[in-house]
Amino acid sequence: MPAFGRIVVLAVLYLALLTNAIPIVENVEGAGLEARGVVRKPTTKPTRPVTTRPKPVPKPKPKPTVVRRPVPKPTTVRRPPTKTPVKRPTPVKTPVKRPTPVKTPVKRPTPVKTPVKTPTPSATACPIRKPGAGKPTTPVKSKPRELLEYAYNKLFKRQREEFVGWHGTNSNTWAVWEGAGYLRKPWSWLDIIRQSRSGGSGADQELGEGVYVTDSLRTAEGFANINAGQSHNNGSYAVTCAIFARDSSEWRTAIPKAWLPDNLIGDSSDRRRHAQYEAYRMQWLERVWDPHYDRVHPSDIVRFAPLDHRRGAPPSQLVIPSTQTTKFFARCVRAGGGVLPRGVPAHDPQFPSEMRTWNIRDRPTC
Repeated sequence: MPAFGRIVVLAVLYLALLTNAIPIVENVEGAGLEARGVVRKPTTKPTRPVTTRPKPVPKPKPKPTVVRRPVPKPTTVRRPPTKTPVKRPTPVKTPVKRPTPVKTPVKRPTPVKTPVKTPTPSATACPIRKPGAGKPTTPVKSKPRELLEYAYNKLFKRQREEFVGWHGTNSNTWAVWEGAGYLRKPWSWLDIIRQSRSGGSGADQELGEGVYVTDSLRTAEGFANINAGQSHNNGSYAVTCAIFARDSSEWRTAIPKAWLPDNLIGDSSDRRRHAQYEAYRMQWLERVWDPHYDRVHPSDIVRFAPLDHRRGAPPSQLVIPSTQTTKFFARCVRAGGGVLPRGVPAHDPQFPSEMRTWNIRDRPTC
């Protein structure tokens, strides 16, 4: 109980004792009379009305004043109203009509359908290099100059021959080559008549125009028998000729050579398709031997290929173009006689194994 409350209770009790207590008056005079033997008569005093004082009402306790603190109102942060994005219509761009470039039509030969898909080589696929930037392999020479060099080399220059391969033909063609001293192409009208009647070759030109040579003696003998048995070669017999390069170093390094892919091997009796085959071969050869950089014309390149590319096995063949025939000569014997021409090695060269020795290119340089 608090101290203030205690004080109030004690005050109330004190007042109650004061009001309710009966006072005892000590009569001095009566005591003396009794001592004297006098009996005093009791006197009755009027009783006073006892006034009861009202009980003090306890003061109400003051209630503790509760200080009410204002409750802070939550401050509501008003966010700006989000604007709904207005979808703007995408502006429609009016297409600008550009003038279509006029392409000049390039006349290309239509591709010939072969068992293997033929890629259409383009002569402009390689970048044009500066002429003379590298050492020319074979300089382009005119026909009179070639004949003069041939005569000079035959008379004054010592050369080491190299066996190249075999060619099967008839005895009339052998007579022409033996008289000329090289694989001669007819020059006069009389030679043309003789060759067309009795000295022509029966092989098709599936690698191009020129003299065909194989690395198999047996294959050459078979071609010789076929050639001599044709009607326009009556009176002739089959011969096999060993073809030699007049100068071994020139054959290995100077005369350009290339191995044709299978899709460029073919020929046709139709002139248009025959021209298409040759056009594709010329375009591919220009990528192998750059006319501007190597100074080699595609018609001067000796071309190699399998004899039967569908079978994918030896023997192989090559064709010497007519522009290079003066650099080769032949030694011939009767086919099947068991005698080999002079200078033939014991083992025939296999063309695929001579790729590096003879510097035969088989892929474009660009």
